Amino acid sequence: MMPIAFLMVEHRLIERMIRILARELESMKATRLMKPDLISLGADFMRNYTEKHHHGEEEAILFKALSEKNISSVHTIILGQLIAEHLLARKDVGVLIDANQKYVAGDKAAVDLAINALTEIVNLYPKHIAKEDKEFFIPVMNYFTAQEQEKMITALKAYDVTLDETKYKKMVEELELNQTR
Repeated sequence: MMPIAFLMVEHRLIERMIRILARELESMKATRLMKPDLISLGADFMRNYTEKHHHGEEEAILFKALSEKNISSVHTIILGQLIAEHLLARKDVGVLIDANQKYVAGDKAAVDLAINALTEIVNLYPKHIAKEDKEFFIPVMNYFTAQEQEKMITALKAYDVTLDETKYKKMVEELELNQTR
């Protein structure tokens, strides 16, 4: 097994949350209303599971290991794009959290901020994940020996214990069920 397998499994859960958020975005555009509880759960998932955990693994383990290699200019460019996209996503999730707080406090105009942030998030992630899965992860594994890959797997497993993944899997399952009702 390659270390990227762990990251790609996480991508599947992130994609499911993005589909939930995309459906909510369409509802918000149509109704001009927010569901603060759903937005709060989605923001929690994006901030803690996606940003801190998943992006944290990528940046602290895979990207750091790549920084010690002489990678091609193509992979250097893609790596820079991925890091920039992580930063953009963090900003957008922050805007979404702020918009949700304003909305709960009575600022109904905050729905526009939320729509803009969710639009960015929903548009970014499918492309970002596809870029990582199809253009980056598999080819960059060629820079690493089997022993180096095993070391990354050990680091990824250790990183995984820092987050209760079952909480986020259950969250996504429940939100999916609620959206189909």
